[in-house]
Amino acid sequence: MFSKRHPSGPAMAVLATLALVALSTPAHAADPAEPAAGEISAAYATAACDSRGTTSADSATATWLNGVLSTKMKGHVNAYRISCARMVVEAVRARGLDRRAADIAIATTIVESSIQNVAEEVDHDSLGLFQQRASWGSAGQRLNPTWATNAFLNAMIRKYPNNTWKSAPIGEVCQTVQVSAYPDRYQVEAGDAQKIVDALWSASTHVVALGVNGEIYHTMRRADGSWQSAGNVEGQAGTLPGAVTGVASAVVSGELHVLATANDEIFHVARRVGGSWSAWGRVEGQAGEVGAPTSIAAASIDGELEILAVAGGVLRHTGRNADGSWSGWGNVEGQAGEIGAPVSIGATGVGGTLHVVAAAAGVVRHVTQRADGSWSSWGNVEGQAGEVGNPTSVAVTATGGVLEILASAEGVLRHAGRHTDGSWSSWGNVEGQAGELGTPVSVGAASAGNGVLHVLAVNSAGTPYHATQSPGGSWSGWGNIDRQADYPVTIQKISGS
Repeated sequence: MFSKRHPSGPAMAVLATLALVALSTPAHAADPAEPAAGEISAAYATAACDSRGTTSADSATATWLNGVLSTKMKGHVNAYRISCARMVVEAVRARGLDRRAADIAIATTIVESSIQNVAEEVDHDSLGLFQQRASWGSAGQRLNPTWATNAFLNAMIRKYPNNTWKSAPIGEVCQTVQVSAYPDRYQVEAGDAQKIVDALWSASTHVVALGVNGEIYHTMRRADGSWQSAGNVEGQAGTLPGAVTGVASAVVSGELHVLATANDEIFHVARRVGGSWSAWGRVEGQAGEVGAPTSIAAASIDGELEILAVAGGVLRHTGRNADGSWSGWGNVEGQAGEIGAPVSIGATGVGGTLHVVAAAAGVVRHVTQRADGSWSSWGNVEGQAGEVGNPTSVAVTATGGVLEILASAEGVLRHAGRHTDGSWSSWGNVEGQAGELGTPVSVGAASAGNGVLHVLAVNSAGTPYHATQSPGGSWSGWGNIDRQADYPVTIQKISGS
């Protein structure tokens, strides 16, 4: 999208070194006279995929997917099958591979085992999610989803050198690795495999929090609902000049990008897929000076990072292209109209469109930047969804194309949605659904890609909370993030992605 929004710059390349395994025996040698382990209606002995079992998040994802899948697995996905798919996707991500590798692996498991860790030798001596033969490894190895996935990936990479698996048809790659007697079955499942990966690839929610003394912490809520311990970002990426006053974040192509304001400047850092961090860079050194920023926001559109900043009372916009180059700052209000100095902003991408929400002059407003770089005029959200009082903190994300807006106003956290047809829902009281949390002073929002809305809030006591809204509209209760992530200080601001 930045080829239209922003000028391009020199390309950057990333080299990944992978260990390859030479496998010559087919994964699965089917006998047409025998039932295939991938028969959806057959019942076979299975082994657990995740040793910790299934989770409520697995169940919610399964329910959502059963409504959107269209081929073999439609109506047959359950928490167990999602736990198996989750382990496959996590193995791909752990290697730092493009998500297309996960699409290929999941399409294979749909055909071979109906995404089950089949623990009996139904088809010759084949076992596991991929129905790998005994020549691939021991029974224990083949029934270990992480080991089995990596064995599959090793064979894929060996047979498609120089990343040619990224451009080859999914079904062709599956068949080349598996050497199945039924080569035409894989491509049929490619679309549903991509939907399953969509639901799981970004199912981990990143949370970036700002401590009361200006420290930046990162934690992550995993797909199974567990939390990673909070880590100090500056301890990984280097110390910023002065106390941090604001944070924002967005996930771009699997990498977490964090923005921070310090010393009247904006800084940028990235957490790579493998978990390592880059060093901080000055955004203004790339995009030009904007003055002292008072609020920032970030979004992702088609592999590009979109950055919004309020400086000198004016809302400005820049972008970091996929090749690492930057655009110059643009004056959003010069394109969309003046709204007064925003006190809080949020941004998200929906398709190829950038959506920006701002709390300014006591009103929640909304504007879009189209794929061609042009801007709409500001719209008054409260004119569509109802008045909320004086908003002090806003956040926005998207679930299934629906724009989800959160606003803290008059000591209450509220939620409204803009649907794909342009209509709006009325503001709802989140605390009336999820329980009271005290006066919210900072809010954040994220979508896990499976239709679930994740809501983050910090109350006036400095305690961070998390709640979810399911695709059906029901809410969980608030969970205390600090009890899971163990922040060493109280929190003042929060961002989700």
